[in-house]
Amino acid sequence: MRNLLIASTIAVQCCFLLDAHKANAFDPSKNLPPETNIKGIDPKKLPFNQIIRIDGGKEVTKVLFDRATEGDMCFITCNFYNGVTSKWTDYEVSLQPFENFCMSLTGCSNQYPMPSESVTLIVGSKRYALKMTNPDTLGYYLPLDARKDIASNATELIVEIKGVKMPVYRIGKGNIAKIQEVVNKTDELDKIKSLRPSTKASRLEELKQLLDAKQITITEYEASRKAILID
Repeated sequence: MRNLLIASTIAVQCCFLLDAHKANAFDPSKNLPPETNIKGIDPKKLPFNQIIRIDGGKEVTKVLFDRATEGDMCFITCNFYNGVTSKWTDYEVSLQPFENFCMSLTGCSNQYPMPSESVTLIVGSKRYALKMTNPDTLGYYLPLDARKDIASNATELIVEIKGVKMPVYRIGKGNIAKIQEVVNKTDELDKIKSLRPSTKASRLEELKQLLDAKQITITEYEASRKAILID
């Protein structure tokens, strides 16, 4: 009798978690428009893994939503997972970390922490320091060199985000190919460039990026670095 009671309790708990999962499952009939701001939004509401074209768009003509998660189970009664939702457009990537914790008796709760002001984009063997250019949308401008690298030879695409529970966000190979189609490969946005901070630290970062991309020699790098430091 005792074993039967335990089995019944576990079955009820399993059904609760399954029903909670179904209640939050993605419903294609409720897709949000591509202009959606992902800041603080439940990722289950987004149309992931498909390129969305925007007719009549100016700077943004294509959008792709992606996400990655990692988590664990607390036996039967609870589960938790962390992840990152991203929105890729022609010139920008927006990043929203999220944390989810579910208990069989109390339900689920979600948190959407602010990502770091600066993140690192890794495209194969190259690294790009991205600054948040739009806090309202958690957007980071993708410089033209980064977009060219993504489009031409990105076999691996990673974003490192400091201070969140999933600091290494890896984009799956299927969506790497789609992001290659989404990003603009030809234009730099002057109005975005003007928003970038012109501190010594940011100038040194940009200089290091030029060296890593082999666009300047080590001699030119050292000379420019000294000039920035004494400026």
